[in-house]
Amino acid sequence: MESDTSAATEGPGMLPGPRPNGLFAGPIDAPDRFELLGDGRRGGEGTTWRASYHGELRSAVPLAVKALHRPDGADEDWPSADVLQRWKDRTVLLQHLHLPRLVWLNEVFVGAPPHPEGRESDGPPVPYLVMEWLEGLTLAELAGGEPAGAATVGQRMQYVHEAAEALQQLHAASRSAGNPSLHRDVKPGNCMVHPARGVVLIDVGGIRTAADGYDPAGMHTPAYTAPEILRNPYRAREDSGDWYALGALAVFCLLGADPPPAGAALPDLLAPRIRAVARTAGVTDPDALAAHVLAMLRSDPASRPADGLEWAAQLRRLAVTGRVAPTVRPRSRRWPTLAAASAVALAGLGGGVAVAAPWISVEPGTTVAEPIVSSGATASPAPAVLPSVASVAAPSHSPGVGGTVESRPPTASSRVTAPPAVEQPAPSAGATTPETGATSTAAIVTTTGKIITPAAGSGVQKCAFVTGTARLAAGETLVLAVRNLDNDEPDEWYVQYPHGWEDPSALSSWEGVEYFPGAVGQHYEIGLFAVDLDAAKTAHAAGDRPSDALADTGTKLATRKVVQVAGGSGSDCD
Repeated sequence: MESDTSAATEGPGMLPGPRPNGLFAGPIDAPDRFELLGDGRRGGEGTTWRASYHGELRSAVPLAVKALHRPDGADEDWPSADVLQRWKDRTVLLQHLHLPRLVWLNEVFVGAPPHPEGRESDGPPVPYLVMEWLEGLTLAELAGGEPAGAATVGQRMQYVHEAAEALQQLHAASRSAGNPSLHRDVKPGNCMVHPARGVVLIDVGGIRTAADGYDPAGMHTPAYTAPEILRNPYRAREDSGDWYALGALAVFCLLGADPPPAGAALPDLLAPRIRAVARTAGVTDPDALAAHVLAMLRSDPASRPADGLEWAAQLRRLAVTGRVAPTVRPRSRRWPTLAAASAVALAGLGGGVAVAAPWISVEPGTTVAEPIVSSGATASPAPAVLPSVASVAAPSHSPGVGGTVESRPPTASSRVTAPPAVEQPAPSAGATTPETGATSTAAIVTTTGKIITPAAGSGVQKCAFVTGTARLAAGETLVLAVRNLDNDEPDEWYVQYPHGWEDPSALSSWEGVEYFPGAVGQHYEIGLFAVDLDAAKTAHAAGDRPSDALADTGTKLATRKVVQVAGGSGSDCD
């Protein structure tokens, strides 16, 4: 996420993205076709920027442009004609598939390295991928560092099911004109949660057809790589390797951490941890859940479940809980006295989450960990959100744990959803579900929230993005607040509405920008508060900004301390 953007005081309908960084990229015949924005995100295969395409259009089209890294030991003529042809084939195949759960690849070209407009830089040619730009947070950001709980275990298993949908469609010969393919790098950092489409696999760099055979690069991520591939990363791969990665993804979603790399001791290491998390979350049968997850991590690929989608569906059914999450304390609906103070500008950038998942049958008297809705419909009276009690940084994916590493050959100097959801009413307590006729009981929502960016202790300019996730009980919304810890009023919170505050169901992944009016070196605390929705609406209708008194009547969900650095201006938040 970038921190150099502008936003209106309350949050515009669509927030601006990161600003141009002065660099351009394009094919040889149009080297300045794409304007690159922000700092870019560096991965194992390349660096990806948000970009703008102008052409002759009235307004720019947002895209993602990825510059591929030159592999170690690559020949001088890299990318070779064979490499480019493979990418062109992959582009045509992915465009033919056009899967909602797989990022859409638009084109591949070779051009000069990123350069200022009109001044192509020297250096070897660079292959680029042009893809759709997706808003959202990855599973690494959403679930990293925090085990699943009663309020999240069902949603997280739904995310695993959505990833399984992507793999099943990618593997299917009938969908690919007889060219079944493998993803080969399923992991939390490659699973983006989009507000409408749910989980989308965002890295297409490792995709190959199942008939490709020998892999000269051997790219893989150890924690999500099947043992037979770890033993020989250059071998031809099969569907079972992708399904193993899906099992490892389920472990991550349960534990909030990468599993150890495959080995004989893996079941003994993971089983007690999975059972412990499942018991804490109130899962009805922790032993069955653990056994089901570990079945997909078996050493023998022939013994793993062959139907990954059905395995994921059963995983979701096993996430049923037998407890009701505790409710938050009731809060007064009176509107507090407004303090005369300058407001902090808030809006946002970041991702959307909260894709609902199918209602499943449960025994009378039990509750599902959260409303579960099928990938073609939503059914949730309260927002289906990823909660967190504390602010937790996403785990780093370093080689040997979760990072992408490149294995070198011995000769070298020893790598879907249905359409957007259609809203349906949730079943009432005691109602029968249309699929099975079994009764279900509505769960009581525990209000939780988490700040994801900026990172704790990081430097912020005059304006900085603030993003995170939340789960709200009925009748609540969010406000953000900031206080200067170094001025003469260190206890004074200045509060403002984040973007989308009037629709709490949109706050599953909330977003905003903060204004820091002090001097370089001053320390601030950012706070996230759940407040009464009616009180917030009353204040907004009166034209007043909520003050620190509104936060005082609410519940503090998370805080983040930052320090001001040079750069930016107050007008960036206007």
